[in-house]
Amino acid sequence: IRTMRLQCYQDRFVLLAGKNEGSTEVFGIFNGDVDRATLELATALRDRIALWGPALPGGRWQPRLEVQVQPRGDMRFHQLRTLMNDSGIEIVGRESQ
Repeated sequence: IRTMRLQCYQDRFVLLAGKNEGSTEVFGIFNGDVDRATLELATALRDRIALWGPALPGGRWQPRLEVQVQPRGDMRFHQLRTLMNDSGIEIVGRESQ
């Protein structure tokens, strides 16, 4: 299992840089178009996963997206989960403190 971290706000998704994995990327939600932002996010996730290289023989990578849901970001998180359903990426949400 490899974990990527995301912050979910009402108006944007922020994919945080991982160890040796690119830079922090922001996907804005303009005019309520969460579909476009999610597609851009999914493309960025795919690109990061591609950089992982091959898994050990007989194994496979299981990507996990750990989402920190920010205040007022609940609706966007639920939309993200719906749009990313069956993507092969486990999505785990946590409320921001």
